[in-house]
Amino acid sequence: MTTKTVMKAQQPLPGFKRVSGGSFPPTLDFKVGIPVVGAVESFRTVSQKFGKDVRDTRIISILTEAGLRSVWESASLTGLFDEAKVDVSIKGRKMPMHSYETAIRPAGSNEDA
Repeated sequence: MTTKTVMKAQQPLPGFKRVSGGSFPPTLDFKVGIPVVGAVESFRTVSQKFGKDVRDTRIISILTEAGLRSVWESASLTGLFDEAKVDVSIKGRKMPMHSYETAIRPAGSNEDA
């Protein structure tokens, strides 16, 4: 018989309000089939250590209806990171099987064009 440990979220101390840590906006949580629309605010690159290797990872800050959110580069989002620029509108959604469908629209272009 195995036992399963359930982790509970830590609650802040009484009288304190939880605030996010770090210098990045909250990570954008893509949901399968639900589109995300926003404007690219900025790009950043961070170095991450993977064993003995150090790799650069790109991060886009996107202004959505829910506020400023971070999108971290992954193999399935490389196309978006290669094409997106600041002030470009993006639309994306997560597809089944860990893939993404993304599109960009330059600032000032007509929606119907």
